[in-house]
Amino acid sequence: MPELGLFQNILSNLIWVILISGFLVWIAHRTNNVNWKLVDLCALVLGAVGFLVPAFEVQRIGFEIEANAQRGWTGGELSGLKNWTDVMLTNCRPSVRSEYSPPDFDLLVEESEEVCRWAEQLNEFVTGLDRDNYQEVPGGILTSFPSVREAPMRYHKVEVFEFLNGWNQHVRERKAVEANALRAPPVGLLLFSPYLLALAFSLAVAGVLLKPRN
Repeated sequence: MPELGLFQNILSNLIWVILISGFLVWIAHRTNNVNWKLVDLCALVLGAVGFLVPAFEVQRIGFEIEANAQRGWTGGELSGLKNWTDVMLTNCRPSVRSEYSPPDFDLLVEESEEVCRWAEQLNEFVTGLDRDNYQEVPGGILTSFPSVREAPMRYHKVEVFEFLNGWNQHVRERKAVEANALRAPPVGLLLFSPYLLALAFSLAVAGVLLKPRN
C-alpha cells in the first residue's frame, strides 16, 4: 500500500513539508506577492483541522475508561438479577390447602404456578449471561408475563418490570459506550492530520519571520 509510506517515513516527510512550504512562502515574499491575511487564515484553519485527531483520541480514551467501568458495573447488576430470579424460584413451593386458606386459594395456586413457569423461563435466560456475554432480556419474555392480579412471590408486576427494564437500559448504555470506544478518527483525517499541522506550523513561522511589521 503506497500510502503507508506517509506513516513509515513520517518524520522526514514532515520536515520536507515544512521546508518546501516555507520556501514557497519565502519566494512569494521576495516577489512581494503574499497575501499575509490569507497565510494567517490558512495556518489557523489547517491547525484547527489537524488538532481534530488528538481530540478524537481523547474522546475515544474517555469512552474506553467508561466501558471498563461499565464492565465492572455489569457484574453487580447481573448478580442482582440472578439473586432476584433465585428468590422467585425459591418461593415456588407446593401449596397445601388448610383451614386458614383464603377463599380464592385455588386461583392463587394457579397464578403462582403461572408465575413460576415464567420465572423458570427468565432464569434459564439469565443463567447463560456473564459479565462479558450480556444481553437484554428478550421482549418475548417480558410480554409473556402471566396476567395475574399480583405475583404471589411478594413481587408486584410493576416491580418486576422496573427491575428488568433497568437491566435492559444498562445493557443498551454499555453497548453504546463500547461502540464509541471502538470509533477511531476518520482514516483520511488520521492520514493527513500530521501534514496539516506541519503546514500550519510552517505558515505560522513564515508569518512571524517574514510578515512586514508596521
